[in-house]
Amino acid sequence: MKEREFNILVKQTSQRVHRFVFKNLKNDADTKDVVQETYVKLWTKADTIDPDKIVAWLYTTAYRTMIDFIRKKKPQFDITEDFIETSVTNSPDTTDMIHLYLDELSPVFKSVILLRDIEGYNYEEIGSILSLSESQVKVYLFRARQKLKTIIEKNEIL
Repeated sequence: MKEREFNILVKQTSQRVHRFVFKNLKNDADTKDVVQETYVKLWTKADTIDPDKIVAWLYTTAYRTMIDFIRKKKPQFDITEDFIETSVTNSPDTTDMIHLYLDELSPVFKSVILLRDIEGYNYEEIGSILSLSESQVKVYLFRARQKLKTIIEKNEIL
């Protein structure tokens, strides 16, 4: 891959990859670090990647880089139920509440929901990005939606 082709690819995909990582990390500086690391990996392995699968490779690499980043960083504080309740009751914006609820899901469940319901990817693409079979994606999506429904119902009672 030549520098010109790489720059075009970055322009075409960087906003979507950034948005995907940001929805998980919620920190712009950390998100930029993960996205930058993803594109560095792309640059170093560009010649070995099938051009038809480069977008899926980008999402897969961004996801794995993000998970590695989370593991290294580990939460520096513990979110208590009081914090969640206060955040939800003080925030009139439904989008903020949904993001709080999504944060309670496991990283895989959260990623499946974000890729399917927010980004609009199909099951096969999600499976390729997250290294899951198509049936696993469907099962995880179902379970994630059920868990999200339970979380919303629990918090609506409060």
